[in-house]
Amino acid sequence: MNKGRFEGRIAIVTGGGTGIGQATALQLAAEGAKVVVMGRRLEKLKETVELAEKAGTPVVPMAGDVAVEADCIKVIEETVKKFGTVDLLVNAAGIGGPSDRMEECTMESVRNVFDINYFGSYMMVKYSLPYMQKQNRGSIVNIASIDGMMGYDCESPYAATKAAVISMAKTVATENGANGVRINAIAPGWIDTPMLDVAIENYKKAGVEVTKETLRNGSMKRPGLPSEIAEGACWLLSDEASYVNGHTLVIDGAKTLS
Repeated sequence: MNKGRFEGRIAIVTGGGTGIGQATALQLAAEGAKVVVMGRRLEKLKETVELAEKAGTPVVPMAGDVAVEADCIKVIEETVKKFGTVDLLVNAAGIGGPSDRMEECTMESVRNVFDINYFGSYMMVKYSLPYMQKQNRGSIVNIASIDGMMGYDCESPYAATKAAVISMAKTVATENGANGVRINAIAPGWIDTPMLDVAIENYKKAGVEVTKETLRNGSMKRPGLPSEIAEGACWLLSDEASYVNGHTLVIDGAKTLS
């Protein structure tokens, strides 16, 4: 935690109601940023708002579905209207998608996970970029996954979306580095979030009995915490990482090495 690191900066965090998005939004606010948390329903953002208020670092909730282009534009425009610009963007909204062999996945379910995980991030970057380019300053972090760098059974749609947001970050980085706008990605391993709970339930339905401790977590023998990903995201967003662009930061407890 580095209080004052984001003083005067305006941030949007998608998926700000739970997990990594919530943790990152709270840390950004605690470090001085004015933070807008975006989620499909305002009630889903209530806990984040309450935690921020309790800490004395309030955040602004805005309803919007990242899979809907008009909602992405609306939240960005409302943020600019309220605060004047957008300096920081964290694309944390995401879903796990279908957990099945590729040939068993319905195309509807595949398109749904792409709409949220990839196109949602794409549109938030697309419509935030002009404000960042105009001021020659901006920093973006896409929350990806080590699934986007490796291969895992029954996760083809999810893994493909995470590979896509990593690739998108690299492309946007090459297009914008010269104008002061940076974009990076984070590839977490298993993180203790509601999505992990869903994954464990899916494993059980498939006849595989696992707990958070017996998952293939890596050498740490535990899942990571959302706050541990938030620390990485805030570093990438900060001026401390001013020469880091187009990078994918793996935070996985050495899972990719096991």
